[in-house]
Amino acid sequence: MKRKIEITSVLEDYVARSLRRAGIKKVIAGVSGGADSTALLLALQSSGVEVIAIHCNFHLRGDESMRDQHAVESLCHRNGVLLKKVDFDVEAFRENKNISIEMACRDLRYDVFRKELHDSGADRIAVAHNADDNVETLFLNLLRPRLKLGQETGKEVLMMRR
Repeated sequence: MKRKIEITSVLEDYVARSLRRAGIKKVIAGVSGGADSTALLLALQSSGVEVIAIHCNFHLRGDESMRDQHAVESLCHRNGVLLKKVDFDVEAFRENKNISIEMACRDLRYDVFRKELHDSGADRIAVAHNADDNVETLFLNLLRPRLKLGQETGKEVLMMRR
């Protein structure tokens, strides 16, 4: 158990120092309920910045989708973090845009993040990505040119990589 606490402290200290150095005071955090986004949310919250958590429910995994949402609700409630929940009809969006389910979820999620960034006056969007997500982003940028997140607002996107 001691090792877990040491790793958590190192992560939280790193996040807090990085945010302070960049002058970041308010962050939008995408929180799925998975381990990566939970760790990111807790590190952001412990850093002292204002955090607005957003949970996107795509309703693609039945009861499991609702379990994730309830876990995020509980996590945010226990830690005093403002949570905004968004439900999507992915199939309708996907058919309208003629894109894959994965691309539809990604587009819907980041549209919500960008809107909240603008509406709330937050400094950054924080999402937890693993290496596979970064490879996906590279290919998407190569195959489908478009504005990168933050480009239209002049605000950078903060990502935690595993």
